[in-house]
Amino acid sequence: MDDNLSNLRKQIDKIDNQLLILIKQRFDVALEVADYKREHNLSICVPERENEVIKARTKQAVELGMEDHTRFIQELFQSIMRESRLIQETCLAQQINTTEG
Repeated sequence: MDDNLSNLRKQIDKIDNQLLILIKQRFDVALEVADYKREHNLSICVPERENEVIKARTKQAVELGMEDHTRFIQELFQSIMRESRLIQETCLAQQINTTEG
């Protein structure tokens, strides 16, 4: 295999690893958000907030020169937020089961 291609693939692997670390950090914060929402009796799903995030990240993508990829960015963040909601729901359900059990 071409050394240049190998080096490029190593760069992609390194970036992928960084992405996973950042996603893990985001999910950890989602757990903290779940605790806060439980303590303050707040809803897990806040469509206004999710719309703000999608709009902001789409704008940021355009500013970064990714205007041809805005649909992907929107879908990516919708998926991330969907998973964050699931994490929060699971966390709250486990806390309820723990206190009831």
